[in-house]
Amino acid sequence: MAQYLLLHCEQYSGGIMRSDLLHIARQCGLVTFFSLCSAVPASAAVIYGQAPAAGGASYESSIDFGLHNADTFHLTTGATVDTLEWWGTQADDADGFNVRLFDSLGGSAAAVFECGYSFSSSPCPAAVTSIAAETAGGAALLDLDDRTTFKFSLTGLNISLAAGTNYVFSVAYEPEQWFWLTSDDGDGISYFRGDDADPWIDGSLDMAFSVVGTAVTPPNGVPEPSTLALLGLAVGALTARRARK
Repeated sequence: MAQYLLLHCEQYSGGIMRSDLLHIARQCGLVTFFSLCSAVPASAAVIYGQAPAAGGASYESSIDFGLHNADTFHLTTGATVDTLEWWGTQADDADGFNVRLFDSLGGSAAAVFECGYSFSSSPCPAAVTSIAAETAGGAALLDLDDRTTFKFSLTGLNISLAAGTNYVFSVAYEPEQWFWLTSDDGDGISYFRGDDADPWIDGSLDMAFSVVGTAVTPPNGVPEPSTLALLGLAVGALTARRARK
């Protein structure tokens, strides 16, 4: 068992021999030792989502047209995001979106991530794709005004998000008017503003979007300080012994 688990931990050993690591594991206890290894990444999946509402209202979101929308989310554990998804009415130029993430609702907050139509220095890593959205039964997903809606996806991302931070996800479409579909999920609050310098204003609705990525699973338990000190002394002694040889 110890030999097997070492395969998952030895890459973090800083060059200490496997035999030394095994000795430390046996002396300190396997549970304590391997709880000190790096957190284990899970498989990519939807780590936050607000599903599109069939027959839901859609709201205009465009910086150039003077009104754009956003919604907030937070994660219970850190994650690396590789895809952002949202639902809305047809967009003839899928590359016409501005996609941004903020970590504050203040008007002066800089984006922690942005790419798209208005950001020539920050092109998106991949083209935004779109497919006609469907209900769970396979029917076309229409909004309140009977407009066909689409699911938009931005892939190829590598965004590190922290646990507990309240992130603001904003999507705006610039070539023409475009409407973001609402969701029946969420906390009942989203945000809008007219200009990038303005603070976000809250509204009583939720927007349809999802965040896809790899969550980081924390280690099982946090070692006591005395345990960390013991392990540090053991590693130091073994390293010094090898240096004398």
